[in-house]
Amino acid sequence: MDFHGPQDDIPNTVRLLTSFREYAIPSTKANDLNATIGGNLSPEARRLLQSATRQRVTLTDGLDYGGSKVDPRNVVSAVAAYFPSIWKVMKSMEASASVNVKLNRELKFSWKTTLTSAGARKEEWTSQSVLLFEIAFCLVVKALAHFNTAKVIMHHAVGNNGEIDAQKFASASKELRVGAGILECAAVQLIPRWVSPPNHLPVEMLPKALLALKTIFLVQAQRLAAAKAIATNGKHSVIAKLLNGAADKYDEASGTLRKLSRDQFALVEHTTKDTLGTWPSILRGLAFKYIGIAKHEEGEWADAAGYLHLASAHLQNMTLGKTLVPIIGNFVNIEKRVVFEHCSEFANETNNVYFLAPTPPDQLALSKTHGVFIAKGSPFILPEPETVSFAEVEEELKEKGTEEGDIGASMEALGLEPLQPPAGVDPSVFNALPRSVQEDVIEQSKSNN
Repeated sequence: MDFHGPQDDIPNTVRLLTSFREYAIPSTKANDLNATIGGNLSPEARRLLQSATRQRVTLTDGLDYGGSKVDPRNVVSAVAAYFPSIWKVMKSMEASASVNVKLNRELKFSWKTTLTSAGARKEEWTSQSVLLFEIAFCLVVKALAHFNTAKVIMHHAVGNNGEIDAQKFASASKELRVGAGILECAAVQLIPRWVSPPNHLPVEMLPKALLALKTIFLVQAQRLAAAKAIATNGKHSVIAKLLNGAADKYDEASGTLRKLSRDQFALVEHTTKDTLGTWPSILRGLAFKYIGIAKHEEGEWADAAGYLHLASAHLQNMTLGKTLVPIIGNFVNIEKRVVFEHCSEFANETNNVYFLAPTPPDQLALSKTHGVFIAKGSPFILPEPETVSFAEVEEELKEKGTEEGDIGASMEALGLEPLQPPAGVDPSVFNALPRSVQEDVIEQSKSNN
């Protein structure tokens, strides 16, 4: 019998492998850095704050988009424009560590978490006064937008008969690899620098969760490579190796996620968990199918039938995660049917033509069906900007010399005795308040006593 593989199911298998979920993109609340950071700063420092503020307004508007669907490509551009400025602000602050930077009001960044399960989150919004929080969150947003951009690119990349647009496959894979590199940077280089993070953080700020997500992005890129090989009649044994390699990496991502504490693991949204719980079985089922086809081509009829039986069992016995049903449910059902049909075909051929029984699963050389993984992230390199000083420039003191908003102003220089915080009030917080607010805090403390 001349058998060239299940050509009739190529379009379905390609569409299954190239299916994408879509990540909800976090939104943020307005933050005017230029108005928040006061003092008589140098023109360079003031221009930097003004630029960062303008670019953050653009980002905030782009994430909201008037309630309409956000175009991920616009989000990528908006974060790319804002990131250098806010990164330079943080590096300049670090370089000005010995300077008492003045605040006109509390420095607070607020983001709406989307990687945290709706049922597990205590609050939809999370706020911190740390620049690292803002910067890391921006990078996570950019990474998610790169993934969604890949989804947009792949929307018309597969034709009705399984033909593909190779350029779109390459472009989508690049987006996924860039997103993976960004997640690794946030997880390894940025968030660990946070000296005293709070106990309860959203998933976007959990390094282990981001590393698992990085791997998921790269597996998505490898799935595209496998789909391209299938659509272009690649060698079946190579296709099987790509599929098994992807399955192994999903398991690796699942192991990384399991290193979270129990409370942190409970925060992870369901589609991520369903992806890691479902896709390894799908990919191994498909890998066994293509190993079986390769064995058939080599004339190893009994092994071919055995692998197709194993493929069918994997797919028939798997449980499809609830959140994945709308995305891949139909493709999976077709794949189950087609693989079952080929399993029956191979078994009948083996029995009736070659008078052999299919090789039992425990006698198949499964140890030789190892996978390969070729997808690698594109490293995200943090720039080394030329910093500016946030020290105040000297000027002649006016009578009672500073505006009330210049929080860090020297009371001695103004001829005023610094006020002492009431009992129970954090001195670092109290000293960062305007004098009039300090006076209000003192009066309120007296009235409470």
